[in-house]
Amino acid sequence: MGKTKQTMIRKTVITIVRLVIAAFFIFITYSFFDFSFISKQAIRVWNQPFLIFVITILYFFAFVLRARAWQLYLMGEKIPFKHFMIAILYSLFLNHILPVKAGDIARTGYLSLKGGISWGKSLESVVALRLVDLLILAFLTAVGAAAFSISISYSFFIILMVAGMLGLLGLSIAIPALKKKLVETIRHAGLILYSLRGIKLLILVFASWILEAFVLFNITFSLSLPLTFIESVWVNSFTIAGQVFHFAPGGIGTYESFMSFSLALMGLDAKQAYTVSLLTHGYKFLFSFGCGLFLAVFAPISIRSLMDWKRRKERFK
Repeated sequence: MGKTKQTMIRKTVITIVRLVIAAFFIFITYSFFDFSFISKQAIRVWNQPFLIFVITILYFFAFVLRARAWQLYLMGEKIPFKHFMIAILYSLFLNHILPVKAGDIARTGYLSLKGGISWGKSLESVVALRLVDLLILAFLTAVGAAAFSISISYSFFIILMVAGMLGLLGLSIAIPALKKKLVETIRHAGLILYSLRGIKLLILVFASWILEAFVLFNITFSLSLPLTFIESVWVNSFTIAGQVFHFAPGGIGTYESFMSFSLALMGLDAKQAYTVSLLTHGYKFLFSFGCGLFLAVFAPISIRSLMDWKRRKERFK
């Protein structure tokens, strides 16, 4: 099978999945969007400032743990922690304002620029940490599916793994120069993960996703909804894992579809599940915009740097 045909098949499969998700999002929005109800629920949440403060602190520390895990991966480079943290926040912000996941390019470029390492080494570390994220989210999704006896999620787990493999295959097809680098990345990541440093890294990433689940848990708690923290962890993992199919800024549509569906499986009313997905995602958008404002003031990036990173990306094609 030629590269062009493989690329077309990959794009067709991903496009079909995205269209199905988009259609589902349109359906649930048409069926359950109630501005008055959503506004009242949002006011209930925002009238609890201490709870919002707790959510913000815990969500922020989820990124702190991911930055620390990234620093562990590149421990031999002696790069200050702040550069990892700022790079991750730039990635978060850009992923919430652009329809494609351009955040990883900024993440790669910023660390290369400020950390004094090659673009290739920075990119390798970003890819490796993304693979770790995917594996942990898939693990949490599968374990949760078994614990809650949700057979449909096994199908999702398989789809997720296939999507991940298609993504890696597509990467090597679209960017031939990265084919060898991808193999080296997986090999290098494997060597690191099978070490004491790797165990620490996995624990940090695992803990970061547990912390992120507090956003959903605290919002449902503020609305007096019957969702346990363990259920929140599963719903959050299922939802974030589904972002491999994202097609809009910040995963709009994809996020709401996966979270609404999984919350309904946990027993929430469909309308309430949809509303909670909007409130949770809305909070994450506000958080990312806050990070963007902070970065613009305290760690600005020049347009020239952004264009240079884009050109570097193009050279790999």
